[in-house]
Amino acid sequence: MSLLLYSGPRRKKKWSSGGREELDFKDLEKKAKATKKWIHPKLRFEEIIKNKPLPPCSLNDFMDYLVYVEREAETLQFFLWYYDYVRRWVKLHPAKKATAPKWDPGNKRPLTSHSRKGSLKEKVKLNSILDILDREAGPDSRIYHHRYQSSSATNFSLPRSPETAATGEDEKTWEPFSTQPYRDEINQIVRHYIISGAPRQLYLSSQDRQACIHGAEHTTHPSALLPAFISAEAMLRGRLHPNFISWSISNSNRPLVIASRLLSVLLLLLAAGLDAFLILTDWSRLWRLTCLPLFFTAFCVIIASGSGLSLALHLRGARQLRPWEQAADVEAAAAAAGYSKKHLRKNTGDSVLSFDADPLRKGSLRPLGPKNDFWDEEWVRVYEKKWLFRRVLDGTVPVQNRHVSVLQDAVVAGSVLWGSLIAILLTAGSIFVPALGYISV
Repeated sequence: MSLLLYSGPRRKKKWSSGGREELDFKDLEKKAKATKKWIHPKLRFEEIIKNKPLPPCSLNDFMDYLVYVEREAETLQFFLWYYDYVRRWVKLHPAKKATAPKWDPGNKRPLTSHSRKGSLKEKVKLNSILDILDREAGPDSRIYHHRYQSSSATNFSLPRSPETAATGEDEKTWEPFSTQPYRDEINQIVRHYIISGAPRQLYLSSQDRQACIHGAEHTTHPSALLPAFISAEAMLRGRLHPNFISWSISNSNRPLVIASRLLSVLLLLLAAGLDAFLILTDWSRLWRLTCLPLFFTAFCVIIASGSGLSLALHLRGARQLRPWEQAADVEAAAAAAGYSKKHLRKNTGDSVLSFDADPLRKGSLRPLGPKNDFWDEEWVRVYEKKWLFRRVLDGTVPVQNRHVSVLQDAVVAGSVLWGSLIAILLTAGSIFVPALGYISV
């Protein structure tokens, strides 16, 4: 439930680089399948990656959520880069592709049609990616494939693994790295995401991390970083994306949620006090039905607030601006960067999935950049100094995505159903209590 509410700037302890457990891929796969049962097709992971949904479920919103709430933005940043890298690789000339052969992460050697002996998760993902890459391969690629097998490597841009250096394996089967396409880019990605202590270190097991480093030492083919891509996709589909959709249902910030709960508790106490007063009097028991609307309202608001939903805002079709979205902060950031407010938040599917830097795109969507730490951003200082009363009354914007509104409708329907049931049971139980007559009115 804590994922549904943003509590303002507060340092969240991240995982440490050592002692990490392997991802439970089966569990993540089950969660991803379960998510499809309640998430509309227009809000699924594939649609968000293509930047098709409207706010609050756009790709910008997803990245903001990972940066400011989950603190796992590097997973999406790497995924977007890999997605774009495969698209660019497919368009390469066969001669350039042949200089960087396919790589088997499991067997640590060049990959052929008879050497795919990795785990099932790697095998399925690798086959699907290689099928895409092989579509563009023509007869010339086989000529260059034979050429690199008869050459020797003389220049490595990354340090070779101890195993390869000791045994001398593959020394007669690799082209010099200077001829491989995107070598500098792969080196930057490895230093940025893969190695231990990297600025945007990915959630990888030690085995997958070493497999990626070893593969990148030998080739720039997308299969070299396949274990990292599989882990990133599993995290996104099985945990981060479902959490993001659940969090998007919330239309109010934590201060408003707390204020709503306090008012609901006061209303609940008022209903209970009125009911107790009526029991102590000699009035007709039917007078106790007047407590029903009070119980109903109080429980509806309390249950809805459990999902971070304000019934008043939902009736208006609006949501509160997140602290990092508020106008003063956005305008300040835009002025500091020299761009207008609309440019700061605007992007297209093509611009997002481009490796080249785009000054009009969100900085967090760029594959290379500083560590994902937002504590130096201007909005943090402004929000911390903001009075609590002003936080409760944060500005609002319309909910543009109707599919999110449908999910909110389901939360409201559930709160109304449970609120009605609890209120009826309490009121009915009160009616069966005999009047004590201690107070005569």
